[in-house]
Amino acid sequence: MGKYTDEVEIGQRFYNAHLSAFGTPLQITWVVQQAWVGADGIPYARLVKESDRTEKKTVSASILEDRRHFVPAGI
Repeated sequence: MGKYTDEVEIGQRFYNAHLSAFGTPLQITWVVQQAWVGADGIPYARLVKESDRTEKKTVSASILEDRRHFVPAGI
């Protein structure tokens, strides 16, 4: 397993790695609200958008370690 799969913790922050239409970073920060292993054995993380706590998404932990999707905050 990868670097973050076994270490996803509540409160961890990730930046969205996607670029805007102008080629600049989107500057969207997501915070881990919940982490668990699903019935399928895959670790998941529930993310909440830092600037709008009503916007949430669930992703597999492997997506969090994929730098094409997310970059850990502070790196």
